[in-house]
Amino acid sequence: MKYVLSLILSLTVVLTFSQRKVKYDELESKNALMYVVGENTPYTGKCFTLYDNGKLGMGGYYVNGQMNGDWIWWYKDGNKKRYAQYKNGIKHGKSIYYYKNGVKKSEIIYDENKNIRQISYNQKGEIIPNPSMSKFKN
Repeated sequence: MKYVLSLILSLTVVLTFSQRKVKYDELESKNALMYVVGENTPYTGKCFTLYDNGKLGMGGYYVNGQMNGDWIWWYKDGNKKRYAQYKNGIKHGKSIYYYKNGVKKSEIIYDENKNIRQISYNQKGEIIPNPSMSKFKN
């Protein structure tokens, strides 16, 4: 009995923590969901791209064919380019953009894909007026 319980626990841990990982170009979009080419079930697992120099270009997770959780994009030199949080395929939480020098360019907070707050920075990291909001001023 002890052996059976141990086996069940081991299988549960393996199945829970093993995740599929595919390159982005192995996926295709069908009806706004992502699938591995040739498969009929929406993809769940890690997705990534690589630059020709072998460095990561992008990485994140799909759940049932939709972007979920933390996604990160990098410049070719390895510096972070963008960070975004997704929930059920839409932006939800922080999205942060970076200049090539690694300094934060902007931080946007989304609630169910709606921009609720945005802060912009110059290349020195100093807060600047938000360029996209200036059109709303009288």
